[in-house]
Amino acid sequence: MADKKYKLTSEKLEWEGHVLYRIKALKDFADIKAGDLGGYIEREFNLSQTGSCWVYNDAKVDGMAIVFDNARIKDHAIISGYAVVCEDALVYGNVITYDNATILGKTKISGQAIIHGDAVVSGYGSICGDAEICEKAVLDGGFVISSGIISTNISVENNNDNVNNIQNIKFKEI
Repeated sequence: MADKKYKLTSEKLEWEGHVLYRIKALKDFADIKAGDLGGYIEREFNLSQTGSCWVYNDAKVDGMAIVFDNARIKDHAIISGYAVVCEDALVYGNVITYDNATILGKTKISGQAIIHGDAVVSGYGSICGDAEICEKAVLDGGFVISSGIISTNISVENNNDNVNNIQNIKFKEI
């Protein structure tokens, strides 16, 4: 790829059995300027060289996880395993996303949230606080989840302009 937007620097971080490298922007795009330092990735596979996607601050992306399109990973967020974060998703705070989880759309995930298993989070919702989305849960549309656990074949969909405000819940398949 001739027109790379970032490179791996020599600054290394050993984390959970992985060696991660800080990234450095090679050109201006979105809110990034050439020379800006970003977060840490294990290999170029983890962050697309196209689109406006970026890993900021001390955020980490490792394993076979991938960030692409215009997705942004900030603060101390961790994207690991085979997780995918794409489109215009924003993941920040101390969020941990791993396994085969997928985050897409205009979803915003923050706080201490954990997204894992085969969970899919899409649409324009918000997950924050200490919420956990796991197993085969699917969230789509507009929603706000601030705590609780959503897991195992639970589907929350909202395709209109209203927002589902889901708090202090624990959904589990019986």
